[in-house]
Order: sequence, then C-alpha cells, then structure tokens
Amino acid sequence: MKDARISFKRWMQSASLAAAVAWPAAAGADNHIRNVSPGLHLTWAFGAERFVGPGIDVVAFPFVGDWQAAGAFAQIDLYDLTIPRIAAGFAATAYAPGAAANLTAGYAFVGASDTAGSVHGTHLGLEGNAFYAGAMLYGTIPIDGDEDSAEIAISLVLRPIGFMRKYVSNVAIAGRPLRVDGGRVLPPVVAAGRARAEDRPDDARSRVAEKWLDDARNEFASVPAFLRLAAELGQVGAPRALVGAAFAAADDEVVHARMAFSLANRYAGVRYEPVGLPAQPRTDVLRPAALGRLAVESLLDGALGEGLAAAEAREAAASAEGDVAHALGRIAFDESRHADLGWAVLDWAMREGGRPTRDAVAEALEIPDVEPPRPSDDGEDLCTHGLLAASTRTDLAAAHARTSRAKALRLLDSAT
Repeated sequence: MKDARISFKRWMQSASLAAAVAWPAAAGADNHIRNVSPGLHLTWAFGAERFVGPGIDVVAFPFVGDWQAAGAFAQIDLYDLTIPRIAAGFAATAYAPGAAANLTAGYAFVGASDTAGSVHGTHLGLEGNAFYAGAMLYGTIPIDGDEDSAEIAISLVLRPIGFMRKYVSNVAIAGRPLRVDGGRVLPPVVAAGRARAEDRPDDARSRVAEKWLDDARNEFASVPAFLRLAAELGQVGAPRALVGAAFAAADDEVVHARMAFSLANRYAGVRYEPVGLPAQPRTDVLRPAALGRLAVESLLDGALGEGLAAAEAREAAASAEGDVAHALGRIAFDESRHADLGWAVLDWAMREGGRPTRDAVAEALEIPDVEPPRPSDDGEDLCTHGLLAASTRTDLAAAHARTSRAKALRLLDSAT
C-alpha cells in the first residue's frame, strides 16, 4: 500500500510538472488557434521484457503562444505486433521555426504478455524533432509500485510539425533570395489553425496579410542565404570585414522576418511560423568560377535586389503608420546596408577574379532581374499598411535599375 501511495505521488508530481510547463503557453494564447500534429513511430521498449513495434500518436494544442503551446496527447503502440500500449494525458511544447520539443505526461496502460500481466501506470515522455523527424524517450511507472513492471522506451518519430501551406511568390524579393539550382527557394509556412469567422479579414486586410506573409517568407529565406554567403566568402579568401558583414546581415534578417510575420499574423488572424531552410555552402566549382558566381549574385541579389527592397521600404514607410512604419523604417535602413555589402563583394570579386569574373558581370547586366510588381497592388487606400501602388513600384524599379547599372559599369571600368 505504501508503494502504491509513493507511485501515486510520483504521478501527481508528473502531472503538476506538465501543467506548470503548459501554463505559460495557455496564459498568453490565442484560444481560437488549433494545431493538431499526428506522428508515426517505431519503438524499442526495455523492462522486464524487451519489445519492438510500431505506433501512432496525435498531439493537439488548443493553447498556442509565441514559442510555447499546451494541450493533450494520445498514443498507441503495438509491442511485437501483439501487445498494446495506450497512453494519454497532458502535452506541452516549445518550438522554433522548423523544430520542436514536446513534453508529455499522463496515464499509460500496457497489455499482458506471455510472461507478465497488464500494467497501469504513469506515462512520462520527452520528444525532440526537426524537419518532420525526431526521437522520443518515454517510460511507464507502474501505479502499484511493482518496479519489475516499469519500462523505458526509445522511439524514432516521423511527425509534421504543423500543417504546411506553400505559396509561389509573385512579388519583388524582399531581402537576399536563397538560390538553389538556379532558382529561388522560399520556406513553407506552418499555419496554426484558422481564424474564427468573426476574426476573418475582409478583402483589403487579406491583401495586406498576403503582402506581409510574402515579405516574411522572403526575409526568412535571407537568413540562410547570408549565412551561406559568409561561408562562401570565407572559402575564397575574402576579407574578414566582408565575411563579418554577411553574418551581421543574417542577424538583421532574423529581425525583419519576426516583424513581418508579426504583422502578417495580425492582419490574417492566423498564426504562421516558417519552416527553416538549410543552406550549405556550395563547393561544386573551383575558385575562379566561385568568384564569378559571387560577383553576379552580389550584383543581382545584393546591389540590385536589396537596393530596390530598401527603396520600396523607404517609400512605403513615409505613408505608413504605427508598427508598420517602424518595421518598414528598420527594413529600409538594414537593406540599404545589405545593398552596400553587395556592392563591396562585387567590387572585390571582380578585382580578385580578373577578366572571367568581369565578363560574367557584364553579361548579367544585359539581363534585367527585377520582378514586376503585382497588378493587385494598384490602390492608394492601403498605403498606411505598407502597400505601395503598382505605378509607384514600377517607377522605383526603373529608377533603381538605371542608377545601379550605371554604377556597376563604373566599377567594371575601374576594375579593368
């Protein structure tokens, strides 16, 4: 009886711990948000006997905060394909873009085997995952105090972190694009539920939400793009000042992405989180070709692309209000510095790479690489929310292209 009381005390401590972790998330939650995440796992269990078997679970988070969530879980495993293990109870998570750590606590039942009876106990589990895969460690503490019936298990887990919503960008790039195989890659977005009917935005707010979500995804993709730029600059022996500036730009883009996602969430009435994009430095070419690629991308993505992003943000900030004006002002200032970094890398790469690099840059100057504005952005009524009229964006793009190409030609002449 004493052992049973001790086990019950342990169960209560476990439940209290789960509730304590869950409470901060619930306190700051948007209660209309829902996030349900199913998982598949393969488990190895160790106790009086050893088992292996498949399993499934579902974790539901009705309370979602900025980086935490709280809710419930249900889990079913089938040891050796014959013995069921069923668990359910509290769940809490802490998450970052592309990764999550889950804590679960509750009741567990393990069916009878050939050599032992069934077990009622306390479930305790800890899971970490990133990009849909992870590992889970959990155990069963028998309520009756029979230590021989206790078990610990390790699972390999496949789990979508949330429901994925992918978009095809049709706006000018905000921030340095992440290039893969010649194309631009944007992160998918975790949508943590839908807004209630009374919170759904009207057409105008939907347009603003779409704009800020597009910007947020572009800004988020710029983080690995700048980290890769820093690594590739180091590989070709660039000055330490350029490498350090690329790392600093990645930090700036983290801030930009947070501000843009915050505004997108506010206008949409839905919480979005991006899924991280890894970007390893490219090692597929020798140093001369790598210098040429760095020069061309610094011209197109840095000097031209980020320079235009800075000009658009500066123009939009003049008419915006409140948090929107603050975000645009910060973005304009930082993107201008990022454009300066693009010019500095271009100048150094052309001098370091010689004629082959200069020829690659001259060829790139003949092909415009600025995307046209969206036809839908043609009204002045949304300027206070950060949307520029299409005519304004067209004028800014044309003026920036003229001045940037003229500057690039002067750099070409001076590097000859």
